[in-house]
Amino acid sequence: MSLSTTLLIAIGAFLLVLRVITKQIKGSTVTVRGLALVPLILLVVGLLGAKDVITAVSSRDLVLLLLDLVLLAALGAARGASVTVTEKDGGAFQKGTKWTLVLWIATIGARVALIIADHALGMDPALANSTFAATLGVTLGAQNWMIFTRTRRLGIPVAASRSGG
Repeated sequence: MSLSTTLLIAIGAFLLVLRVITKQIKGSTVTVRGLALVPLILLVVGLLGAKDVITAVSSRDLVLLLLDLVLLAALGAARGASVTVTEKDGGAFQKGTKWTLVLWIATIGARVALIIADHALGMDPALANSTFAATLGVTLGAQNWMIFTRTRRLGIPVAASRSGG
């Protein structure tokens, strides 16, 4: 992956995370589509981008990637637990708290630390670059899964999409 491609992915990821954080601070209706779409797209893009690299790296690199994914999933679940879920207009409404913002900052800090640690431990840079979208998909997916399960546990209806269909 070229430096310009990596830079474009990093800029895109930054803008996406900024949009997600802004949306969470403002609050939004909880929908299945809203919870699933972005994480699934990121996972697919990340896995497709990594399909050739993943088969060529060492088992140590795969263990490092797995550790990254576990930590990012845990931080995502913690963020999902920090979001308030209430009923509004007959459906579920989510709104981030100050802890959600703190956990986003912790997630970004952890991601930077993981990149540095992976590099220091000799992870193949091609693996780190090609799985970036997938790691973002995992942390968002874990967060959204936590929000979804909490919403269901509270018995609040979750619409399929914003149009209700």
